[in-house]
Amino acid sequence: MDRKNKTRRNTNNRIGNRNSKSSDNKKRKKSRSAVVPVAVILGIIFTVCMAFNIVREIGKNNLHKGAGVAKVYAESFYDKATDIEYDGKIYKYNSDIITFLVMGIDSDEKVPEVDENTDYLMGGQSDALFLFVMNPHDKSLSVIAINRNSMTNIYMCDRAGNYKKTGWAQICVQHGYGDGRELSCTRTRDAVSELFYGLPINAYVSMQIGAVKYLNNAVGGIEVVVPSDFPEMGFVEGQTVELDDEQAYFFLRFRDTTKFNSASKRLENDKVYLKAFMEKVFEKTKKDISCPIKLYNIVKDYVVTDITVDEMTYVASELLGYQMSELKFYQLEGEMVHGQKYKEFNVDTEAAKRLILQVFYE
Repeated sequence: MDRKNKTRRNTNNRIGNRNSKSSDNKKRKKSRSAVVPVAVILGIIFTVCMAFNIVREIGKNNLHKGAGVAKVYAESFYDKATDIEYDGKIYKYNSDIITFLVMGIDSDEKVPEVDENTDYLMGGQSDALFLFVMNPHDKSLSVIAINRNSMTNIYMCDRAGNYKKTGWAQICVQHGYGDGRELSCTRTRDAVSELFYGLPINAYVSMQIGAVKYLNNAVGGIEVVVPSDFPEMGFVEGQTVELDDEQAYFFLRFRDTTKFNSASKRLENDKVYLKAFMEKVFEKTKKDISCPIKLYNIVKDYVVTDITVDEMTYVASELLGYQMSELKFYQLEGEMVHGQKYKEFNVDTEAAKRLILQVFYE
């Protein structure tokens, strides 16, 4: 009887041991199966981060390459390879700065196609011209407004696109001497570069004014403080208004050409709207890094740019470290006069040199 009970207990022990081992194996398998997805997720995150950083670095390098070599002009002042002595101080060019030329074109239509019928005198005028300057040293962003009537040397061609001469004219008409696309943009970029003594410009963006309604709508409207009385819209100086899509378009495009220096008044409207728009996009980008690309996709038929996706990725991610509240706005100083046919803005050359040193040099 004792022998039978002993045998039964041994058998139960063996069965219990087997069940215990089986349970341990299941736990280990479950533990391993839980680890595998975590490892996969971490691997994916690491790969995405690596890919993002690679794309970002490529974009950064390409932007710096795009600046090219500064031209040399008869009245030379700017030279990124040489320290400059001015007013008793030595200035060194900040070669890490990235500069974008932004152009607003006076057309409601989408960007034109180029074919054998293209009229190279109908590229459209750049009524708005701004230089956006990113300084990674102090994480500052500066915007320089350029009066559309600023006088400078421009490239002139005939309707077929054949070079005729270099003329002295308002900088806004340079975009018109081209195809309305890349050719017009590069010629305008060169004209602006010359106006700034050969300043390298890393990239450009031009946008037809017709795209404003879509952008304004995409960000949910823009609130501005009206810089001066605007009776055509029923606005008074200092009034805070939320611009809907039609109002934004009119606010940026309208100017009373019967009044002297109306271009300067419109430029003030451009600056106010642009600052408010940038601040809103900046806040949206902090929540969604793809925001600039989404906005671009909305208006891409109205836009010409040489900024690539990798460059846009770098700029968007870089700007997240900037303080938009410290955005600095500048404007080329000068005097508006009546020319033989049109109004002309004569840039104050000494003020321009001081501005270049202040923004682009250390």
